[in-house]
Amino acid sequence: MDNLPNVIRKPGEFYRYDNLGFIIQGYVVEQVAGKPFGKYVKERIFKPLGMKNSDFRLTPSIVKGLAVPYNIIGQPIPTYAMVPTELPDGGMLSTGSDMAKFMIAHLNKGKLGNATIMEEETAAEMHRPHLSVHPKLNNMALGFEYGNQQNYNGQYVIEKGGDLQGYHTGMWLIPEEKVGVFVTVNKDYEIRIPLIKAFMDHYYPKNEKKKEAFELAKQELTKFEGTYSDLRNRMWTTRIRAEGGKLIVKDSLGEHVLYEVEPLLFQDEQGSKAAFKLNDHGDVQAFYYELKTDSWAEKMPEPQRYQDVENDHPYASYIYHLRQIGVFADMEGDNLFSPEQQITKGEFVGWFIKWSGVAPSKHKPIYTDISGNKYAREIQAAYELGLLRASTGGKFYPNEPLTRQEAANIVWRMAFGYFHAEPKKANLSGRTDAWALEGVHFVVAKGLYGPEVVKGGDGSLDYKSEQPMVRKEAAALLSRFADQLF
Repeated sequence: MDNLPNVIRKPGEFYRYDNLGFIIQGYVVEQVAGKPFGKYVKERIFKPLGMKNSDFRLTPSIVKGLAVPYNIIGQPIPTYAMVPTELPDGGMLSTGSDMAKFMIAHLNKGKLGNATIMEEETAAEMHRPHLSVHPKLNNMALGFEYGNQQNYNGQYVIEKGGDLQGYHTGMWLIPEEKVGVFVTVNKDYEIRIPLIKAFMDHYYPKNEKKKEAFELAKQELTKFEGTYSDLRNRMWTTRIRAEGGKLIVKDSLGEHVLYEVEPLLFQDEQGSKAAFKLNDHGDVQAFYYELKTDSWAEKMPEPQRYQDVENDHPYASYIYHLRQIGVFADMEGDNLFSPEQQITKGEFVGWFIKWSGVAPSKHKPIYTDISGNKYAREIQAAYELGLLRASTGGKFYPNEPLTRQEAANIVWRMAFGYFHAEPKKANLSGRTDAWALEGVHFVVAKGLYGPEVVKGGDGSLDYKSEQPMVRKEAAALLSRFADQLF
């Protein structure tokens, strides 16, 4: 009780999937059982169900049968271990046949043959909704989720997905039908959603009867307008406006039209549902859309204005977007943004880590010259994420100006490593160092820049790669990246 964290949001007011919660649950199991988490699971689940090829440790026998993982462009990824070694939130190694036994036990209310891993009441409790943004739009059961419900054609489906570098898994259970589906792939490629949609359309075709949607007067929809910041991925921004009796939603996946089907519950033209949550005062507090299933998005207040960034400033929308989602710390004193000032390497990385929602690192710095720097923990976090590389001399030079190509490279490493983006080609002119070409090509091809980049007469674009980046340009880069994550 001596190290209780601050309460940022009261329990039950918001929803955000968090791997840390499963890690803490694993720790609780260890403390209550008095034995390591992996050993407890092996004794209570793996052994009774005959799951002989499942483990939480990368043992020699597991390594021998482990599928080689590949990145998005087909390059093999070296075998890696989990940290911690036994990772309760997604470090289980298994096979399709073993997972079938686990799923059958759930569908049989905790039993497989003569083995019982839980009581019927426990299985029922795990499979029912425990958190819902709306009575007709569930979020979480116990350990299971309700993602992409638009694909389930009215069936009650619970699911669990998992993602590691080079490995992606999906498990779906239809308890009422005693049917389960499992798929795992060893490449950074998304096959799960189209697969389960095809399965459901084939075996459980939808009832074509649609619930009638209706249009509302603009004044009835105005309360939903605004900017929403995702609670799990800070950079994921949703902008909502009312237009013609419906809501127009713009996010990283594009623009969507929502029609209200009943109070606070909406549906788009493809059948995906969305809902709003009100606070105790009746004000809109949060938004959830089935296209982004792992958290709600919080409605953000309008950002305070800087004295040196007028609303008609060519970079105003980018700067205030980042301020609104909390990338910039509140300025003290004269409240100036200094848009023309060069941004340092340390400050840009500080912005980037805040933009991503990643927690600053508590580990010993890898670089010898960042101790005492304002952004030391963010720089270390960026290194641990693979966004920065170790230098020959062991230094980062956090107070030096950041070049535009260095910024582009950091963005590219995030896009490739975490959003599985494929390399892109742009019609470049001007000089770019060889080590930064992939990053600059990606940034220019995606249009992640402000008015400072203009197309030449021959259609080429000079990114001015070797020039120092200024603060307004850095804001444009991160704001546009947030709007085009995929």
